Amino acid sequence: MAAVQAPLLSSSFFRGDSTSSQIVSMFFIWGLMADLFGAVLNYGSARWFEMLTTEEAKYLQEIWVAAEAGKEAEVPDREPTFIEQWLSLSVKMGYYAAILGLIMLLAGLLVSVWTQFNLQLVIKIILTVVCALFAAFIPPFACRHDRKAVLYLLKLKRQSG
Repeated sequence: MAAVQAPLLSSSFFRGDSTSSQIVSMFFIWGLMADLFGAVLNYGSARWFEMLTTEEAKYLQEIWVAAEAGKEAEVPDREPTFIEQWLSLSVKMGYYAAILGLIMLLAGLLVSVWTQFNLQLVIKIILTVVCALFAAFIPPFACRHDRKAVLYLLKLKRQSG
């Protein structure tokens, strides 16, 4: 997304000093920063999970099995330190930063459509509705669901035999 936002950001700077141009630039800058930090945080999180020892990976599996059964996993013997709590937030934060970057990109695009482009009202409305429709398909990924039910509904078939 950052690769899309950077050229958009440069084009919004050439629109002048109007309030709408400044708002569009603000959304694009926020979105670009969120995407860049999201990428760094997601890389760090992936690397952190790669470095789990066999014992730690086994504990992670125990946590998942307990959650599936609706039970609590074995609690560590001590309270987590500040660094451990901070790291647990950091491991999860990349996802939210990327979502924030997407929201800021879309907000910047919509503000730009409504204020900076000389489009007919019906086109502005259609663009906004299309954006909202596609955005409505994002939240289900964060909702609890039965993966087998989704796989069944997809009715996936191999094309090559």
